[in-house]
Amino acid sequence: MNNPKLNPIQMMTLISAGTLGVDILTVPRRMVDAARQDGWISLLLGGLLTLITGTLAYILANQYPDKDFPEILVHIGGKFLGRLLILIVAVYILLYVSLSVKIFVQALLIFLMDRTPEFVLILLMNLVAGYAVFKGLETMGKVVDILFPITVFTVFFVMLLALPQADPIRLKPILYNNTNNVLKAIVPASQRFTGAGLILYFFKHASKSKSSFPWFLAGISIPIISYVSLSIITIMVFGTKEISTLTYPTLTLIKAIQFPISFLERLESFAAVFWIGIVFNAGILFYHASVRNTMVLFSIPEKYKNHAIWGHIPVLMIIGQMESNVWKVLEGTPEIRAIQSVIVLGLIPLLVGYTLLKNRRGKSDASKG
Repeated sequence: MNNPKLNPIQMMTLISAGTLGVDILTVPRRMVDAARQDGWISLLLGGLLTLITGTLAYILANQYPDKDFPEILVHIGGKFLGRLLILIVAVYILLYVSLSVKIFVQALLIFLMDRTPEFVLILLMNLVAGYAVFKGLETMGKVVDILFPITVFTVFFVMLLALPQADPIRLKPILYNNTNNVLKAIVPASQRFTGAGLILYFFKHASKSKSSFPWFLAGISIPIISYVSLSIITIMVFGTKEISTLTYPTLTLIKAIQFPISFLERLESFAAVFWIGIVFNAGILFYHASVRNTMVLFSIPEKYKNHAIWGHIPVLMIIGQMESNVWKVLEGTPEIRAIQSVIVLGLIPLLVGYTLLKNRRGKSDASKG
């Protein structure tokens, strides 16, 4: 299929799947560290900020319906500045993909595959993600369509099972001498919804209709609801002090669930198998974005796309093996998040403002002529 198209519903699943990434394993601890028992409020406000920045990304994509993000950057910034901006975005996405796989693999080693070499798991995840991108956009869309409902169901199934152990008293006091922390944590909270910007890479391939934007907003809203709900449940089950000591609160929450049926005694193993799909979905989507960045950055012709895809594997492996300490990997991401903030809160609004101003001037000049 030369010009594959994604319908609006598929755009919703792609955006949701891209956002429900590895952060789901750590978001309760990160928010508790930032704003204690009120971390879920910061997460909710961060989600609202993401809806705003995501809308800006949608507006930018809509202004250039035949281009994806790296092509837009070259179109606006020219060959030099445009490629410089692509380089910044490319470094961020490449680091995000490699460290996301690293974090999730280390979670698997702790909870499920403790005797499997880490190198093997990272290699397999990267190879399978690369193969999905190699098969093309249509295959990627089908994979996400299959895995997305299962992963979302698993998230809400886990929260439902954890409710009997939840104690609402652990959410109190709400906003007591903690307002400043809540406000400071809004931007870090919005950084957990990384996948909203993927619209800039897939809108080019989407069927354009009036219903596209509401489906896009739904695609962002699902992860926001999931993360906020999961954080509330986790706080009510463990409390803030215990969550701060947990590397992966979400998987610990699954392990803590008391299930009466004997064949589901190892519920965390059962759920972890399905949750592999969460990281895999996000992985293939960001892998595709990274390949597109590389191709435009180095002006690689479409016929050599496969070289760009498989050339990512050694780079991702090297980055993934650079640090073995899980805590250093988890805490080493602030630099990556800083680049993300520059892109989301600085670059995209600037590009939207420039484009709208340019279009308005063009219309004004046309009317005068």
